[in-house]
Amino acid sequence: MILDKMLFTIPADAHSKEEITEILKKHPEVKFVSFVGVDIGGHDTDEKIPVKLFIEEMDRFFQQGVQTDGSSVVLPRIATLNNAKVDIIPDLDVNWYVDYNLKHIGDDGTPVGTLRIPSSLFHNDTEEVGSRYILKKAAEVFRKELLDLIKENPYVLEYTEINSVDEIERIVMTGATELEFWVKTPEDKADRQQLSTSQELKEQYWQRTRGPVRTALEMSLIFLDKYGFGVEMGH
Repeated sequence: MILDKMLFTIPADAHSKEEITEILKKHPEVKFVSFVGVDIGGHDTDEKIPVKLFIEEMDRFFQQGVQTDGSSVVLPRIATLNNAKVDIIPDLDVNWYVDYNLKHIGDDGTPVGTLRIPSSLFHNDTEEVGSRYILKKAAEVFRKELLDLIKENPYVLEYTEINSVDEIERIVMTGATELEFWVKTPEDKADRQQLSTSQELKEQYWQRTRGPVRTALEMSLIFLDKYGFGVEMGH
């Protein structure tokens, strides 16, 4: 199966220069690298660095990243036209993943892939900014304040299998555990009454899928598994 030959992720514990080089050379279907920084507006940056150049100048990319400016990202009251220097620095502590262009098939029969590296946005070389930074700081504050609350109210441990706050090594947060995709049929004219009746009769959810919708659902589950999401079910 062609999917078994494709690269989908590079885990956080395999980010040494030697390991990355070896992995990319084994997977010629991955032809580009992109550093992905997310601004305040939720927009993610994208660029196409040829893999050969990335391997040759990996040390420089890890230290300096790539540069953009305030006109390319939404950072209100941070990056302005006269103070616009923004660097996109790759994050070595998280998993990296490969995004495939299924409409661009290479000579070996596999789609052309881009290694997308989650990255941080730095303004003027010093201040980390952007949505990823806000999310990380929010998670840090949540974990710290939750641990402080448990210390101040140790009685809550009576409802757990933990005997002491000292036994808590770390607090792990999970979220966004349900993914959805929508199937558009722009050529079909919807009848609102029929849609309403169908909704009342519970004809939409958990029904057996057919045709292109079934194919899309099955492909989604297969790809999510390849990316390591550990899907429990799809419906």
